[in-house]
Amino acid sequence: MLDLNSVRGILIDIDGTLMRGKELLDGALEFLEYLDNEKITYLIVSNNTKSPNSYVDLFKARGVWIREEQILTCTSTTKRYLDNNTYIKSAYVIGKPDLFEAVEAAGVRILEDASGVDIGEVADAVIVGGDFELNYTKLKDAVLHLQKGAVLIGSNGDMLIPTEEGLVPEAGMTLAALEAGSGIKPIILGKPEPYFFKLAVEKLSDKCEDESEFDIRESIVMLGDRLDTDISGAAKYGLKTILVKTGVDDELGIEVKKIYPDLVVEDLVELKNMWRRSKENGK
Repeated sequence: MLDLNSVRGILIDIDGTLMRGKELLDGALEFLEYLDNEKITYLIVSNNTKSPNSYVDLFKARGVWIREEQILTCTSTTKRYLDNNTYIKSAYVIGKPDLFEAVEAAGVRILEDASGVDIGEVADAVIVGGDFELNYTKLKDAVLHLQKGAVLIGSNGDMLIPTEEGLVPEAGMTLAALEAGSGIKPIILGKPEPYFFKLAVEKLSDKCEDESEFDIRESIVMLGDRLDTDISGAAKYGLKTILVKTGVDDELGIEVKKIYPDLVVEDLVELKNMWRRSKENGK
């Protein structure tokens, strides 16, 4: 059983945990207010390729005041990866506008199509995020670059994302198609990969004074709705985990996937009440 009183920092997933589509889930605002009041440090994390600033605006419009430095998304991890791998000078990108901006901010030139591959104009990387306007031409151009030697980078590997309409395709489906068409395995920069959690813990540790990464890791918990990304990835990185059943997974998923969180809650209302009682009882 997870001792909530031992938690000093929390990583909070967005899609399926705080929000569904563009709407806040029940209890999300009150839960964040509770963390603020109890001075529990938190970092909001997402495999989505919206920029942190886009999320600031989205939350603000719904009455939630979050600072940009309190958010880590796959645009952040993609830019960090490109900053550290300077051999990538050009890229073909599939994704939303914020991902394009992150790639350009890293100084990488974006190729619009594959029209120049036959004369040596080949992208160093094909970078993939979720794209609600994905089509055959984008897949074709990406495969042509990959066949000529581009590396395949996925901002995240999620197959599905929860929306108001239900679970819809995400970047993982696109990556699966490109891998099938090229034989190239993608480098994944989002959850559940250690790369993402390393950056998240570093960012959260900066807010907790006089703690090494090793020490603070023992008092950080990951809160999310996906067993195979949020829960599995965090556990492998040495973090405690809480599964909330407002998104993708529930007890049935636990039995099928054999991934076991430290705590399971119905929603954020239950978690806030449980946390409050734990504080009051001192255990």
